[in-house]
Amino acid sequence: MTNHTWKLAKLAFRYYARGFERIVFMIWGAEIAFILCYLFFSVSLYGTYVPMLHAGYTVGSNTLSGAMVIAGVTAVVDTIHTLLFLAAMGLIIGYLRHYAAVLSYYDEEKYKAYIKFRAPKTPDWLMPFGIGKEAEEIRLATIAECKRKIKEIREGV
Repeated sequence: MTNHTWKLAKLAFRYYARGFERIVFMIWGAEIAFILCYLFFSVSLYGTYVPMLHAGYTVGSNTLSGAMVIAGVTAVVDTIHTLLFLAAMGLIIGYLRHYAAVLSYYDEEKYKAYIKFRAPKTPDWLMPFGIGKEAEEIRLATIAECKRKIKEIREGV
């Protein structure tokens, strides 16, 4: 890896996960966690633990409550494992997207196909609120700083 390539990779890492995307993905992550936990609970309770009970105990409140507790614990553990895996995949894909965006600022002709990975403008419906204005200010400041750093990298090589 050449010197400027390494500097561009570090620059992409520096600007990774700034701005509005963090807020959206935190909300989506919470919603996905609840849905996954409920699905794992349903699958483990009705697919695994209730059929394991003997015929006379499937209607008993104590036995069914125990199966529900075990299914709940299993659902939480399975949800955490799944979310950690998805978070790792998201981090890798997100970093590669940011690296492609930095490359598109580095050389717009050579990396013309990577322009689509640049951060989009903050949605208009969010702009009247403080969070939208702040996200857009951060986005514009990050782009300006990124262009300045890329200019320094280009002149230094």
